[in-house]
Amino acid sequence: MNAKPSRGRASAEAASDFGTFDDDSGPGDAEVPPLVLVSGPERVLAERAIDATLEACRAADPEVEVIRLEAAAYESGLIARHASPSLFGGGRVIVVRGL
Repeated sequence: MNAKPSRGRASAEAASDFGTFDDDSGPGDAEVPPLVLVSGPERVLAERAIDATLEACRAADPEVEVIRLEAAAYESGLIARHASPSLFGGGRVIVVRGL
């Protein structure tokens, strides 16, 4: 795994150090990119990276909605349905596991 993720990617090691989404920010100032890919053989490290990303999203918007999907149960158009804007506003985070 890379120690520092490229824009739009996050490794489990990088997320455990938090503040890694933007090299100029501190732990509380991280800006979450629109797409974060967490990949690696260590499930525990991947969970930490996902948790750190969700924490950053909640820091930016405490009311953010977290939608969890399993790749094995994916139905066509499901991501588009969840990613489309809501009439009530608010941010959304879509976590897809098992890719």
